[in-house]
Amino acid sequence: AHLYKSKRAEFISITDDEAMTAGLELSQLEGIIPAIETAHAFAVFDKKTFSPEDIVVVNLSGRGDKDLQNYIDYFKL
Repeated sequence: AHLYKSKRAEFISITDDEAMTAGLELSQLEGIIPAIETAHAFAVFDKKTFSPEDIVVVNLSGRGDKDLQNYIDYFKL
């Protein structure tokens, strides 16, 4: 709450559908299966515009192979 009030952090809502789609896109583009928690972070790229000078760091935490069945069930692959 303090980071939000002091404007040191920005919080953006991501739906489960947006996160799952971002995870699938990362898998298709880079061959990396992200954990669903990490997929939420990647979904922000469809909602926020960055300038060419911005530096964006995303921590690929977790293991997406544990979530693979969730991706398969969700997209009915």
